[in-house]
Amino acid sequence: MEKYTVQRTSSTSADIVDIVLGQTITTRRIFRPKFVRRPDESRWRIEGSLICQRKSSKDAWEDMKELKLSQLKAGDCVAVNLDSTQTENLINGLDDLKAIAAQRGVKLGRKEVVVADPNQVVEVTDKNRRRVIEQLIARQYGQEVWDAIAQTDPDLATRLSRSRIQNEREEALSAFGAHLKSQDWSEPQWEDFFWKNQWIFGYGLRYQFLGLEQRQATYGGESYKGTGKQRGEFLARTVGYESFTVVVEIKKPQTPIFAEREYRSGVPSFSQDFVGGVSQAQVNSRTWDIEGSQRLADRDLLEKRRIYTIAPLSILVIGSLGQLEKVHRRQAFQLFRRNIHNPEILTFDELFERAKFIAQAGIESSTEEATELDDTDIPF
Repeated sequence: MEKYTVQRTSSTSADIVDIVLGQTITTRRIFRPKFVRRPDESRWRIEGSLICQRKSSKDAWEDMKELKLSQLKAGDCVAVNLDSTQTENLINGLDDLKAIAAQRGVKLGRKEVVVADPNQVVEVTDKNRRRVIEQLIARQYGQEVWDAIAQTDPDLATRLSRSRIQNEREEALSAFGAHLKSQDWSEPQWEDFFWKNQWIFGYGLRYQFLGLEQRQATYGGESYKGTGKQRGEFLARTVGYESFTVVVEIKKPQTPIFAEREYRSGVPSFSQDFVGGVSQAQVNSRTWDIEGSQRLADRDLLEKRRIYTIAPLSILVIGSLGQLEKVHRRQAFQLFRRNIHNPEILTFDELFERAKFIAQAGIESSTEEATELDDTDIPF
């Protein structure tokens, strides 16, 4: 997407803001175009000058001294060399200006014209500004569109940004549901997914927002960002004026919660993976509390940001509710996690429902203050 400013100066001419072909810190090459036409013609033509500029001591671009051709001696020449990128920028600029002249003409006054491609030239006005920008976004022209929006209409940029966040969350939710159903992801793949979609852990955990602080955190050893003897999936934190660290452990949806063989009739046995996951979360939480968080470097780094470690909560994401098809399994699982202090145990499908709740509610950011809700508003 390119934007040009055209200023009609007479019935037969119009100035155009310089097209920058390439630049360094102190010099640049530009093309200074003009629209011109003969009095007896309706067709607008393009003419212009290739100019070298140097940055002044006041940080302003100034044209270099002009050398008149009449002053050249025999054998002398003047050349403005353009590399391949600068040449391509010149060609693209000329194509855009040709399209503007052919499709829009050169109207009276000062106009801003956007060229998405040579076949689509749009004059930007107060009335159509939003529609133009939305069409450009739909064409996925990239970061330059957002930069232009932020400068042109900050309120619109905010609204569209929220819309984009919501769309990204809905796409992530779709991927979450698909891989939850197919169960084809490994633990590292789930970890990567949750790292990219931190908002999923954003609400409902004891009425606190969570922000992920460090991936593959080291709970014991040199530092929580370095190497050490104990690692976990995430070191998270609650979000507020004062924040507190939270340990997160990720398993897989198909990780068994129960062993195949019951302990007694009607009394199920929890699987080794489940018991191990609970123990891992507890040990990592404890290690971080008494060792990792007490490392001077880590403590200073976190406390400067008002993040503290006091009996940290841990979260274990493991298995699915589909494994609780039998009444005595549902009872055992719910009784166990309701009567255990740490970790907070969530199944993948419960986390999916939480993510769906957040996406559907349109929560704008995991760093905002939580809105007060009744217990009935939480999906589980």
